[in-house]
Amino acid sequence: MKCVVVHPRSGCWLALLSCALLSFSSGCKEKKTSGDPAGSNLAPVVVAATVVQQTVPIYVEYVGETEAKDTVDLRARVQGYLMEIRFQEGGLVKSNDLLFVIDPRPFEADLAKAKADLDNMLATLEKARTDVARLKPLVAEDAVPKQDLDNAEAAHKVAMASVAAVQSAVTNATLNLSWTRVCAPMDGIIGVRNYSAGNYVGSVDKAILATMSSVDPMRVTFFISEEDYLRYLEQHAQPQQNKEPHFELILANNAVYPHRGVFNFADRAVDIRTGTLKMRAEFPNPKGHLRPGQFGRIRMKVDELADAILVPQRAVIEVQGARTALVVSADNKVQQRAILASRRFENSFIVTSGLKPGERVIVEGLQKARPGMTVKPVAETAALPVVKER
Repeated sequence: MKCVVVHPRSGCWLALLSCALLSFSSGCKEKKTSGDPAGSNLAPVVVAATVVQQTVPIYVEYVGETEAKDTVDLRARVQGYLMEIRFQEGGLVKSNDLLFVIDPRPFEADLAKAKADLDNMLATLEKARTDVARLKPLVAEDAVPKQDLDNAEAAHKVAMASVAAVQSAVTNATLNLSWTRVCAPMDGIIGVRNYSAGNYVGSVDKAILATMSSVDPMRVTFFISEEDYLRYLEQHAQPQQNKEPHFELILANNAVYPHRGVFNFADRAVDIRTGTLKMRAEFPNPKGHLRPGQFGRIRMKVDELADAILVPQRAVIEVQGARTALVVSADNKVQQRAILASRRFENSFIVTSGLKPGERVIVEGLQKARPGMTVKPVAETAALPVVKER
């Protein structure tokens, strides 16, 4: 057998190398195809929900702010040194609870002096009354001049006026002494104290010692559009709806406040600049969880829609304002539908066009489904198969 030597510079070795590479590549493709009999025919698993039809209430939501029914600035009505503070800042207090004590000793002295003056004037009044009683019969007998009786009667009137003046001084001193004890005018929550014990308070500006607010009930003020207000009136004017309307409060953390509110107030006129009407609802607040100044959303029922078609919000795809949903047909084929959905109810859209009750829509696995593709739908309550990572 003769050996053929291929010179490195000749072109034959390049042809041999090309044939070998083509043969290797062809064998790999055949092996890959023969090893994947299913190919790309595996249908992706998606979660599908059924479109339902039911009667639903129509709610509107407005931004609301909580406010206390009553808010009081506690002021020092007399001047003096602040001796005691008997409350916890930010705590709940009861009506007539003692909050501040101003040094009462100067006012006790004023009261004692006013009472002494009253006793003195009462004695003077009694003497004047006795003089008049004594002189009247003597004047009648011409035993004394009429001028003496006139002077006695004038002195009696002056004594009566003096007694009335001193009695008012006693009343004023009593009030000043009572104002040295600042008490809570109502049940509520008290804020920070603006003065510490030892400060001189009650100057001409009647400084605010602290501010307190009532907490139960708590009011929520919001502004409703004129259109919704008219719908609200129309609904509650119906005999079957003639009952006290209720409001729901959604807090800043999206939690629904457990107590329902009732209508409390509607303003006298619509704001012509905004077209809204100021309204107020009142909510029970027995534990004091609501505080003045909180923001939330007021939910109010304005209408009721019969036989509404509901589709889960997760099934709706929104692109540039257009909304679509992926529908699974009876043969598990995916269809893309354009839908009209303007309102929401809980976690669903209210659909007015594009879907029918009983149809299945994909709520999970939207990224795996395409129109015309065959999928494997599972119910929303069923567990998805576990896919192991390779």
